Amino acid sequence: MNRIGEVLTVGHLVKAYGDRAPAVDDVSFSLSAGKTLALVGESGAGKSTIGAVVTGTVAATSGTVGVCGEDRSRPARSARERRRRGLQLQLVPQDPYTTLDPTQTVGDAIAEAVSLRGGARNGRAARVADLLAMVGLSDAHRELRPRSLSGGQRQRVAIARALAPEPEVIVLDEAVSALDVSVQAQVINLLNRIQRETGTAYLFITHDLAVVRQIADDVMVLRAGRIEETGSVDSIFGRPRSSYTRALLDATPRPGWQPAQSG
Repeated sequence: MNRIGEVLTVGHLVKAYGDRAPAVDDVSFSLSAGKTLALVGESGAGKSTIGAVVTGTVAATSGTVGVCGEDRSRPARSARERRRRGLQLQLVPQDPYTTLDPTQTVGDAIAEAVSLRGGARNGRAARVADLLAMVGLSDAHRELRPRSLSGGQRQRVAIARALAPEPEVIVLDEAVSALDVSVQAQVINLLNRIQRETGTAYLFITHDLAVVRQIADDVMVLRAGRIEETGSVDSIFGRPRSSYTRALLDATPRPGWQPAQSG
């Protein structure tokens, strides 16, 4: 697909809960088609709160969120609006098992997402087959239910389901953090290949800087709800300006790293 321009814009976003310090405090960024922006930081930095506001599950206290030029600062008010939003933006959660219907087969789950695009019902089976192939699953997986799948397979189903409506943006919230390293690498390679083929933009939320270099074009480092620094992967990893970013990088395991032995 030939997607161009900015598909996600966030302006001066604030999300506060009661009298506590804001979980997100004056955060602005944009994401262009075919690019990946990684939001990184420690637990409590505001990463997942930004994701929740962008996906519409949480309302912003103030600020703006635009997806494909449409305001997304407030949750959808109708089924029709939710459907239209689903054509623009999809989510791949950390644990797809919690969002997959345990009574629904893989094929039915993906077909349900395909139906957001409308079109002839008899064409959906072919689309499901194409999506399964795209994420490296066979047609035999179509009849399986989530409990019969491995963690990596469930994540591939979640990716296929997110791709089904052909969205402009996919939010991946800690989408590979629960996977072992070998499966993690397979899923990241899969996401990179799909992005090259479709031009879909990714908002990649993670606490694991080790995976960021493998998938992201740009990085935004968050600390206590505010932007610590932002830039290209090369600049953030190679020439971090913030001592906080340097500390995060220093704490990231490197090849050959061994945990210290306690005495």
